[in-house]
Amino acid sequence: MPGQVHKHQRIAHVLADEIRAGIHADGSRLPGEHTLRERFGVSRTTLRQALRVLGEEGLISTHAGIGSFVTFDGTPLDSRLGWTRAPAEQGTELTTEILRFEEVSDPELAARLGLTSGAFIALDRA
Repeated sequence: MPGQVHKHQRIAHVLADEIRAGIHADGSRLPGEHTLRERFGVSRTTLRQALRVLGEEGLISTHAGIGSFVTFDGTPLDSRLGWTRAPAEQGTELTTEILRFEEVSDPELAARLGLTSGAFIALDRA
């Protein structure tokens, strides 16, 4: 059914809100599967689907036999800034290595772009 929200999505939403609100702090262990299953009244499969969603969102990390740990540190990346600038805005040191910087000739590309010169600058970086 279109627009239907599955149980695991609702559980993931509740836990994500709690993590973002600081109820479950960075590095803390979430309650065990049994406790969460009882809390939400769901099957083990449904709960594991919810935990997988939280993992995909970068909020938790799950380790078999150990449990799920909060990996969200309270500083979400502003994706509007882009994947390079967002971490830099939060103080992450970024580096770039120039692999190649040279003038190249590509007449076919120039023709496709409607340019008269086929000279371009090639910049490869890592």
